[in-house]
Formats: sequence, structure tokens, C-alpha cells
Amino acid sequence: WKWILKINEFWKIAPISIRRGAHWVVNLRYFDFFIMIVISLSSIALAAEDPVREHSSRNEILNYFDYAFTGVFTIEMLLKIVDLGVILHPGSYLREFWNIMDAVVVVCAAVSFGFDMSGSSAGQNLSTIKSLRVLRVLRPLKTIKRVPKLKAVFDCVVNSLKNVVNILIVYILFQFIFSVIGVQLFNGKFFYCTDESKHSSEECQ
Repeated sequence: WKWILKINEFWKIAPISIRRGAHWVVNLRYFDFFIMIVISLSSIALAAEDPVREHSSRNEILNYFDYAFTGVFTIEMLLKIVDLGVILHPGSYLREFWNIMDAVVVVCAAVSFGFDMSGSSAGQNLSTIKSLRVLRVLRPLKTIKRVPKLKAVFDCVVNSLKNVVNILIVYILFQFIFSVIGVQLFNGKFFYCTDESKHSSEECQ
């Protein structure tokens, strides 16, 4: 009975200890700095991939690195979920847009890797699932959340999109007006022959 009581006490304390440990890791001084380095290396690896020869030796090597990067991002996501909770209370992991984007990128990469490593014909035929790896290009956006100045600039750009759309409509209307005026005033006056072997306008067709 003593062992049963000790195990029971352990399972009561273990979740709290695990959550405290996750909170301690997430709030380490160099945790965000390490994730920023991994994001930078991941972006460099994405830029270095060969888009023409999909199964080249360089892509195979970079694919192993991508496994490591995805593993790091998955561990980061799990630690934050343990620390903050999933979605049930205020401040949870999935109650912030940037965390949702991180989770989508990580889950899609993990799913595509799972089908790649399975080697089954069904997995190889699911090109739609493999195409989810394209979402890896969203990884550099993870830096916006960690740099307050970048986040302020991004919020400013998003808030100004409404005015940008209005300006774009006015710009298109002005372009339309000037294009109509140009066609009416200069119709055919700037015509020239692209065939250099012809020397007169009568010969040019």
C-alpha cells in the first residue's frame, strides 16, 4: 500500500512539475535566441534546395536537416502547449494568431514527413499531402513575434491595407483615363515595323 500511495502522490505532483519545467525552459534567456538561429538556418536550407532536381544529393542532405529543424519546432510547440495550455483558458497557446500559424506549419511538415518515411504507395501518391511542405516558407514569419519592432511594423502594414486598397482603386482609374486618352490621341502614330528587312511602310505587313 505504501508503494501505491507513493505512485499516487507522484502522479499528483508530476503534471505540476512537468508544467513548471516547461515554463522554465520556455522562459530561459537564450531560448528565443536559439529558436531564431534555427529559423535562420531553416530559411537558408530552404533557399539552398534544388528546385529542378528533386532527388539530388544536395536535396537529400538538406532533407535530413529539415527533419532536425522540424523536430526542434515540434519540441518548441509542445513545450509552449504544456506551459500555456491548449485553448480552454485566456492566454492559451491556440488563442494567438502567431501560435496558430506555427502549429499549422509544424503539423503539416510532420504529416508530410510521416508519409515520406512510411514509403507506402498510398503515401507516395498523395501529392497534395506532400505539397503541404510548401508551408515551410512561413517559418521566417515566426521571427515577427519575437521582435517587437517587426511586429509593430507588421501590424501597421495590416492596418494600412484598407487605405492602400482605396489608393489602388484611384490609381487604376487614373491609368484607365490616361490609357483611353492616349489611344484616342495617338492611335497608330507610334506604329513602326519590327522587320528590319523592310524599308518602307508599304512593304511592312
